[in-house]
Amino acid sequence: RWSLEPFNGDWSSSIFISQDPVAIDSVAFDFLRNETNLLNYTENYLHEAAKPQEFSRKRYDPEKDGSYLTSLGVHEHWNNSQEKLYSGNLNSDEKGIELIKIK
Repeated sequence: RWSLEPFNGDWSSSIFISQDPVAIDSVAFDFLRNETNLLNYTENYLHEAAKPQEFSRKRYDPEKDGSYLTSLGVHEHWNNSQEKLYSGNLNSDEKGIELIKIK
């Protein structure tokens, strides 16, 4: 059972949907981080997926055409576990995650 709102002591019977695989993992990570004791390096794969050339300095060329992959999606964290606001919620001009809650 999860203590955070909207679960409030109930099971996490929710659906998280996104067209961005890194963004959806980032949102799920924020919930998991607040409900469990994750190790510090647990989110390294999200940093790598969002900005591989900055995080590990590795250059990925999946098509082998000389153009390197710059990002697989957006990675960020919410402002806090009560409001759960991302850059897309705080600034509509920003290209970031926007968490929409449907009750």
